[in-house]
Amino acid sequence: NGNIDIAKKLVEGAKLSGADIVKFQYFKAEELVTKNAKSTDYQKANAGINNQYELLKSLEVSIEQLKEIKLFCDGLGVEFLCTSFSEYGLKELCKLGMKKIKIPSGEINNKPLLLAASKLDKEIYLSTGMSNIQEIKEAVKILKDNLNKNITVMHCTSLYPAPSDSLNINALVDIKNNITNNIGYSDHSEGYLASCLAVTLGASVIEKHITLNKNDKGPDHSASLDLQYFSEYVEKIRETEVMLGSKFKIIDKREEKIKALVRKSWHAKLDLEKGVKLSEKNIILKRPMGGLSPLIKIYNKKINKFIPADTIISDKDLE
Repeated sequence: NGNIDIAKKLVEGAKLSGADIVKFQYFKAEELVTKNAKSTDYQKANAGINNQYELLKSLEVSIEQLKEIKLFCDGLGVEFLCTSFSEYGLKELCKLGMKKIKIPSGEINNKPLLLAASKLDKEIYLSTGMSNIQEIKEAVKILKDNLNKNITVMHCTSLYPAPSDSLNINALVDIKNNITNNIGYSDHSEGYLASCLAVTLGASVIEKHITLNKNDKGPDHSASLDLQYFSEYVEKIRETEVMLGSKFKIIDKREEKIKALVRKSWHAKLDLEKGVKLSEKNIILKRPMGGLSPLIKIYNKKINKFIPADTIISDKDLE
């Protein structure tokens, strides 16, 4: 909301909640929008201002304020990131020491901005709200023609908040199959489920709006999480990552002890005298394992010693 004290409180809250990066927006209203441009429906509904220029003008943050925020982020050990809507703004932000670049959804076809971003040789996050796969391909091509660093393509639905039936999380699969494995998700939905689903599909970068008060006036507050729920949101994403584990079907070490107790092996069904032939009448598969595996056929084989009933049969017991 153009207030640096609020910005610092959000940085502190994000850091305490476990966020890695805190992202802001840098724009000058007179360079971004005409003075008679109407607000979008969500902007009008959430901010109560029908003129987009007036709305954005009220939300501007200066480069001097952003420098102060950047230093504040450095002091807390959280990375500073800021979206720019112009080539000039991008260069100003990079002078502050910004490590990555975020291209917002509305600028995905802004070729001058894409070219300027690509020539700075920094990792780029490309948001793709309101875009189809071909438009994303064209933007990525412009970036890749001049860039040596990674591009992460962020699936996004540009609705605030975005209803469940608009999210199309499976679009991440389309992006992976046709453009890049470096995928992320810019989440404008309510709650944490959408982001957790995105993580299961391979998203390695997740973006979420936060606020001190969902009821504040402004275009994005209603689509944001307050800090208490953002903390839970981060926990759920981290828990999802833990649950996903490796990509290999392996035995957890903690299962080994249970495995030994609940898998079966061949046992004597009754007392077995030395030299008796084994059959379904005198042997049985029972827990625990430790003897001959159920996969081994031992019918008609003879035993070389007396074996009491309910005792494991091992390969040493066979003639």
